Amino acid sequence: MSSNAMRKSRRRLSMAQKRSMEALIFLAPWLIGLCLFFLRPILVSVRLSFSDIVKMKGFVMEWVGLENYKYIFFYDINYVPMFLKTISDTLLNTPICLVFSLGLFALTDSKAACFSQLAALFFHPLVVASTMLFQSIGKNATATFL
Repeated sequence: MSSNAMRKSRRRLSMAQKRSMEALIFLAPWLIGLCLFFLRPILVSVRLSFSDIVKMKGFVMEWVGLENYKYIFFYDINYVPMFLKTISDTLLNTPICLVFSLGLFALTDSKAACFSQLAALFFHPLVVASTMLFQSIGKNATATFL
């Protein structure tokens, strides 16, 4: 086979195709993380919401359909007020936290001598709380859900 025929047989990618490939390469870690860490728990949550747990050992579930939703909306008198309180707290606290955090960020200049101490002071409770959360999750994770 001649070199001209080999060149013609190889297809060159256009600039748009190269950009699409770059986008896929940069999105791949996010997509993999989404599938591994978020998609399965979401599917398990949906499955649990339409099921009743019959046996905890081996995590045996029985399909009940919309019975769980009928119960929380029509029979459980605490659910709707608690749900509305959660929504209102979220809508109130999220903007306050964001404005406060942005204000603290604007006040602290990265060139200031005490910036690293301020950053440690602000992030230390977050690191400790997340470490304690992951430790408790690791101790309590005994069942496989799917």
